[in-house]
Amino acid sequence: MQSTGKSRYIANGELLSGDRIEELLQKKGFKPKEKIIINSSCLYIKCLTKSGHSVFVELDTGGIVAKTGCDFAYIKSDKAELVPYAYRMGCFKTAGSHVAGVAFQCEDGICTLTSIDEPYPKMVNFVTRENCNIKVRTAFISEQGPHAYPIVRLSEILVDSELVHSMIAESSDNIMRVSYALSHTKLIKLSQKISNLGDSLTHFMMVKDEKMKELCDSIKKLESVAENNSSCDAKILCDDDKAKDAQITANLAKRRKLFTNLIRSSNCIISSGPQISKICEGISEMSKCMEKEYLNLDKVFRV
Repeated sequence: MQSTGKSRYIANGELLSGDRIEELLQKKGFKPKEKIIINSSCLYIKCLTKSGHSVFVELDTGGIVAKTGCDFAYIKSDKAELVPYAYRMGCFKTAGSHVAGVAFQCEDGICTLTSIDEPYPKMVNFVTRENCNIKVRTAFISEQGPHAYPIVRLSEILVDSELVHSMIAESSDNIMRVSYALSHTKLIKLSQKISNLGDSLTHFMMVKDEKMKELCDSIKKLESVAENNSSCDAKILCDDDKAKDAQITANLAKRRKLFTNLIRSSNCIISSGPQISKICEGISEMSKCMEKEYLNLDKVFRV
């Protein structure tokens, strides 16, 4: 969206006259930050309230919206699923029925859940054309992974903006609580997995050392038998002796292969070391960043 002129967006209801929608929102205490454009129409404006809450305003009332170079253009997608079911439904139910729904924004697009007169909320995924085949997310690895925000309707703001502000504050707090609870639960599970990793590695090393000793002892005994047999090579051996020699040789070959496989198994686990180290370094770095960024919370920051 490169144009800087005015674009008229007409939705359900009468066309608002006079101020642009952005100016109306400013007067009601909503500072527009981003516009969500679908097929050249503005469906949502993401705003910041005076209490510091971010909210998606659904433009259910017609009006004029200015085009800027910072608008985000999307397309609807029936294939993409940006947010795991448990997370989106947890946030939606916790947000409360007093808001229109919940919007989830991530680097791949936006997912909205809005309440309508049906048993289940309506879900719509908005993505860029490059991301139209995105599959469901099972984990939030990216630091830009989904953030949930309440959705309110422009018509409700125009009727009673103070009430809408209070609803946003309550809904946002609820969403933050459930988001924190879900992430905390996942961290506990991750901690258990890491603990299990340590236990599994310790058990592997114990089994490896035990089997290595048994294997070496077995090879030594078989080598002794083979050495004794080799001293009799000058003799004319019967078929039974030849069969026994072949069996000893086959057993030695099998054990030497087991020796090689044991080393390969160890190296396979060792190859995961850099990845594990990277994860550990990432967690440590996040902890340091938190300690640095969350200083002086008892003071008022200048902006």
